[in-house]
Amino acid sequence: MAATISDLKNAKYPAEHNFGRGLRAKSKKDGSASWFFRQKMKGERSPVFMALGTWPEMNLDQAEDKARIYRSKIARGIHPKVYDEEQTELRRLEKVQASAKAITLSELLERYNRSRQNIPTPNSERTLSDRNHCIRSVYSDWLDKPVQRITAELIEDRLHEWASQRRAKSQGIKAVRYLKSMLNYAKRRLKVINQNPCDEFTNELSISSQPNKVWLTVQECWTFYSEIAEAEQNIQKPSGKWALREQYYYNTLLMSLDAIMLEFLTGLRQQEVLGLTKDKVYLTKGEWEEEGGDGPFFTAWKSKTRSEFGVPITTPMRSILERRIKATSNKYIFPSPRKNSKGEWSHMTTDRHGFEYLNQRMPNLKKAETLCNLTLRKTFATTAFNEFRRMDIVDSLTGHISGLTSGNLATGNYIAFQSTDNRKYFNEINDILIGNIDEPPQWAEEVDGNFAIGERV
Repeated sequence: MAATISDLKNAKYPAEHNFGRGLRAKSKKDGSASWFFRQKMKGERSPVFMALGTWPEMNLDQAEDKARIYRSKIARGIHPKVYDEEQTELRRLEKVQASAKAITLSELLERYNRSRQNIPTPNSERTLSDRNHCIRSVYSDWLDKPVQRITAELIEDRLHEWASQRRAKSQGIKAVRYLKSMLNYAKRRLKVINQNPCDEFTNELSISSQPNKVWLTVQECWTFYSEIAEAEQNIQKPSGKWALREQYYYNTLLMSLDAIMLEFLTGLRQQEVLGLTKDKVYLTKGEWEEEGGDGPFFTAWKSKTRSEFGVPITTPMRSILERRIKATSNKYIFPSPRKNSKGEWSHMTTDRHGFEYLNQRMPNLKKAETLCNLTLRKTFATTAFNEFRRMDIVDSLTGHISGLTSGNLATGNYIAFQSTDNRKYFNEINDILIGNIDEPPQWAEEVDGNFAIGERV
């Protein structure tokens, strides 16, 4: 005769009760009971044993429902454990789908930024700030949208809107780059989407930088140099009611132009120039000889290779550095007028005011869409390649490799010798860039936009 619930209530530990057809219960010391299922299965030596739950939390009807399912699976040759594993996976997939609906673009942005701080080379504050601004401006109305609902069509339409109506195609393309990385993280790490919608139109929509047509011609280099050299005379000085406010912009603009000129003469990235400190600039004979150099040089931190790089100071560079060192009491050559997010004095984070001024003065360029740091770096590399026709020299000048062949040198001496090795090359390139030559170099007419040297800078 099958057991009843009354039997469970009155039973004492360790009594076992048979409710029939494989459903059983075993009394426990605390007055509760453990439901379990035990039944023979064809092909198995031992009876199938499955724990079901605890009485009274699980009542008889609920226990019988589970036992009925297991009996059905056994009759079909399916082991109940296999069935339970399948159900666990289904619940996991349902949870993934629920998570996909719950995580919004704004939440994904926060989680992705946080993940970028845990990698061997964490994102800089500037990169984090730029990503936040770009995503929140281009996709401002998507921030509360579940990422599962972001489609390729939506992304393509938004890019078209920013390219045509807002006339800010570069910002739209940058946003797609950031979004693609974020959605890859959502797919591979969070597993909340099955595919990245950005992948669907990668071939149709170019979201990579174009290597060609991004440098200045020799004549444009000379015009560029003149525009900066004469900027202080051409820019209207602050006066009148708003003089104090305008003075801030005026000073920032002139400092930006000095930074841009140094980028032009060195081929360094924007942040590599803006982050220069006074203690890494060796202008006097005593300073450079103590470091093992043969002339003035400075040390820059190459953000791409994560290493220091010695740059010889040419005559036009020297005037910029001397002026900036004299103009500031901050440790930075290009100090920020405001404290950073940590409440510390730091360096400028952008020289956009300078480029805005220069793009107004030089709107129609032959081989570049606009003036920016990338244009200057590729101009420097292209000039070096056309002048010396040797990739090892170009790589050495741009910090990709060292041109040194000497062996075991201390780090400080290594950097000093690095600048010594490259001094003659920097002097020649600077002379060409600022027009300190009698006539354009012979190769000037050869440059037709086909050199892809800029891709590696």
